[in-house]
Amino acid sequence: MITFGQPRVGDKVYAQLHESLITHSYRFTHGRDPVPHVPTMNMNYYHHGKEIYYKDSMGLGCEPIECTHGEDLACSDQIEAQLEECINECVDSLYKCIITCLAKYSSIDDHRCYFGRNIGPYCIFCRSIRRYCNVTNCGCENKCPKGYTCFPKTGACYKVYPKPLTITDAKVRCNGDGGNIVSIHDDEENFFVSELVARSYGNLTICWNTFWIGLHNDSGNLTWDDDSPVDFKHKFLDGDEKLLDPEDCAYSHFGLKPHSYNGLWRSIKCENCQPNCPKMAVVCKIGV
Repeated sequence: MITFGQPRVGDKVYAQLHESLITHSYRFTHGRDPVPHVPTMNMNYYHHGKEIYYKDSMGLGCEPIECTHGEDLACSDQIEAQLEECINECVDSLYKCIITCLAKYSSIDDHRCYFGRNIGPYCIFCRSIRRYCNVTNCGCENKCPKGYTCFPKTGACYKVYPKPLTITDAKVRCNGDGGNIVSIHDDEENFFVSELVARSYGNLTICWNTFWIGLHNDSGNLTWDDDSPVDFKHKFLDGDEKLLDPEDCAYSHFGLKPHSYNGLWRSIKCENCQPNCPKMAVVCKIGV
């Protein structure tokens, strides 16, 4: 069982019974999320299960604190302890002290935002898009140019240009930033890129769209624009036997709701196609 921002739901006897029956139970908590601290322990409530606490960001590459006991000051209980200390040391009226300390040691935004997803409006319907919230990846801070996002696993920087471009204009745009149209080398990077594109579309009421990736057919050989190895190509929607024909380029799908095409690639004629060359969003990548 895995929960996110869970409140206390029973007393210590209940917690012990829960742990004896559900051995794989994890509570993810985030920063100053106030919900895991209610009801309070002095009301005889007690957490169950292991806690996975992200004190700061829940971005890629960020390491959590793991606590094996239901209540542990090494995890989010430290925030509750700081809140209580703040109220006890406050010299103003109790009401003012509570308001002041809550503002300092709690954040409802930390409850709404888990792993970059805004949990509140999460929905499977296209017109109720699961909106994203800001998250900072760890491990490569201050490395990327403005507007680019780092993916810790590759150490590379990525940026989405949502305005539809031809493949020629997309290459010019990425080259102008000092990069290339994105190359993709495993499932994790493929998922990261698709999510990055979905985030760039914000609150638009669309279900799915497409974007250029840097794979193309060069005289019968599959080639990435950045000349990196073609070591990951099984994501083609039409199967490996229909990878790319001459004068074809590859593109990928993303969706703002669960969609069977998410992260899958297709090819399309992109050279010698005037005047009706296809236009799509593009993801640029700097550093390999």
